[in-house]
Amino acid sequence: MQTTSHSDKPDRRGGFTPPKPHQLAQHFPQLEILDLIAHGGMGAVYKARQRGLDRMVALKILPPEVSQDPAFAERFSREARALARLSHPNIVVVHDSGNAGGLYYLLMEYVDGINLREAIQTNELTPAEALAIVPQICEALQYAHDEGVVHRDIKPENILLDKKGKVKIADFGLARLLGQAADNFTLTGTHQVMGTPRYMAPEQMEGSHEVDHRADIYSLGVVFYEMLTGELPLGRFDAPSRKVQLDVRVDEVVLRTLEKEPSRRYQNASEIKTDVESISAYASLSPQMRHLQGCDYRSKAELFGWPLLHVATGVDPKTGRKRVAKGVVAIGDVAVGGVAIGGAAIGVFACGGAAIGLFAFAGAAVGLFVAIGGAAAGLGFSCGGGALGTIAMGGVAIGYFAYGGAALAVHGLSGMGRDPAAADFFEPWADGFMTGFAVVTTIGMLVMVIGMQLAMSIAKRHSQQPSKLHAQDPLYKPTRGGGCVFVVGLLLAIVGACLALMVLLYMSTRSNHLQIRRDQLANAMHEQARAIENVNVARELAERRGIGHLELSDGELTLTDYGTEVFDLRTGQVPLVNQVLNIVHHDYLAIEQQHTTRVTNDLGHQVITIEKFTEQELADLEAALWSDLDQILDVEQQRIMRNNLQVHVGDGSSRPSSDRWKAGVLGWGRYGARIELWQVGTWFHWQSRIQIDERITSMPQGKAPELPSEFSRFWMEETETERSDLPSEGSGTAYDS
Repeated sequence: MQTTSHSDKPDRRGGFTPPKPHQLAQHFPQLEILDLIAHGGMGAVYKARQRGLDRMVALKILPPEVSQDPAFAERFSREARALARLSHPNIVVVHDSGNAGGLYYLLMEYVDGINLREAIQTNELTPAEALAIVPQICEALQYAHDEGVVHRDIKPENILLDKKGKVKIADFGLARLLGQAADNFTLTGTHQVMGTPRYMAPEQMEGSHEVDHRADIYSLGVVFYEMLTGELPLGRFDAPSRKVQLDVRVDEVVLRTLEKEPSRRYQNASEIKTDVESISAYASLSPQMRHLQGCDYRSKAELFGWPLLHVATGVDPKTGRKRVAKGVVAIGDVAVGGVAIGGAAIGVFACGGAAIGLFAFAGAAVGLFVAIGGAAAGLGFSCGGGALGTIAMGGVAIGYFAYGGAALAVHGLSGMGRDPAAADFFEPWADGFMTGFAVVTTIGMLVMVIGMQLAMSIAKRHSQQPSKLHAQDPLYKPTRGGGCVFVVGLLLAIVGACLALMVLLYMSTRSNHLQIRRDQLANAMHEQARAIENVNVARELAERRGIGHLELSDGELTLTDYGTEVFDLRTGQVPLVNQVLNIVHHDYLAIEQQHTTRVTNDLGHQVITIEKFTEQELADLEAALWSDLDQILDVEQQRIMRNNLQVHVGDGSSRPSSDRWKAGVLGWGRYGARIELWQVGTWFHWQSRIQIDERITSMPQGKAPELPSEFSRFWMEETETERSDLPSEGSGTAYDS
């Protein structure tokens, strides 16, 4: 709105001539209309007294041309009800609305004061006053946005200040009431975007359909900049701190509200309020108090939403609580991050007075992998005055392997006792570890302290004390602060304690050196005896393996002791497995007879030919074998037996050996065989041929006083005539299954 003169001359600024107060009296008998306050493109505002309640009100008359829109009446009624529901101390209250004499009107709260435009034009508005005004605007905006109402025309004229300095936002939602759709925000002519161009967000200027509450945040940024500098942020503009002396952190707040992309702005007005109040609270502190507040610095670069560096010390002046540093690298009184350094630290690498992390180094340290400190506890390696871990070294060490003045462990090495396994474990590296760790710790801590000092210096310069205020604050020292001195002193104390601990452990190591050597000699003798025992066990195992898993004797197929052990069978399972093996083996022999022919050659040798079984015959036999065995065995036993039991000849190897060729449980059925048997004196001779595939043919042959079990059933006495039926199996020897 523009402030009007009190003359009777018609004023057409804003697109229409506002009626005179006396011209409206007949339409509003309940009001005593006193004066025209202001008018513009969105109508005219009059000061009036409500007769019945004897209170001052503001009467807003909307432009007459809006009534030409057929749908405006319904829209006005709906939007006016929404505005009337906005009940907030920083929003001008709407008392009534309607249509009188063809004019749509809003009856609103009267604010006795000035608008922000008039305050800015006085050139007396200070940065501190601006910082006090903005949070009130933010409260009103946040409340309205939560209620689903967007102002769309935030500008100094619509921000009122009463005589007590309280902020009131006027014309809330009026732009939407007059314009509706985002692509039709027109006022008094075509191709005019709804709002005030100099204060509008870029998406409003472009007529975007995506205009939302963040447009109000941009407009607030323009107003904020103008309050601080007296200028508008047009084109390439300087940060506010370059034009006026103020806290440089205000620049970040203002520039973030003025981001072109809505996603890069503040997403809620409440966030602006929080940041501005934090700055205001710090600015209100005395120089002495500022010095005690520490610092709070976050780098702009982020990783997974965390700042790469966050330095936070002291107490937050707004909340009164200790600040917590959270970042990839976090430094502070309390630090949480990837690398955390502080009085209390939680992180992957944690260092401080008390530390929790994968790798923890502190006065009291708890680490998943490594914990080093005065008192250390972890699942992996722990080292300290008191150490608890899988591997523990310290004055008092508790763990699986423990080394120290007093060791409580499965394998401990100390003055109280020396376990040979602990001596073997610690001796190769313990001596070098003590010396090397002391050196590395000293260098690492020096680098850490220097880096932390630099981080504190950067944080001081960029967070709490802006450079333009240094001259006014004689106590400000960017590289020194209460939190920094505390953390540095604590870390130096830890370094000293750890170095002393390393010296004590090193001396303890040297005193135990001779005893460790004696233990090594005893261990060597023990290992030699163990090696001899292992050789004997291996020899016995090889002999048993040569016997095989199965034994065929007197026509019965049974498990050997070796087979029972390999298959991990229980006592009650052995006879059941033997029964299944014999049933399937005899079924095989019955089918084998049908595939067997016998002739006598010119040399008098018996020649037995076994034709290859059909796939169906083999599948039925093997299915019967495993289905019966699976009912007896558990899953693990089934797996072992399938891996070791040779069902067909050639299973488990590419070529059967010629000297110890044996048939499987199902014999030669998969490939067929040709067997030639004869007797010279009392000795039997044999020669067999089995073709495993087109390229590999096995031809085992030999002689012995007795036929092997796999051939004995085929031998016919010379007095018997040639026949196709087979005799039953004779006695035999053990063979591999």
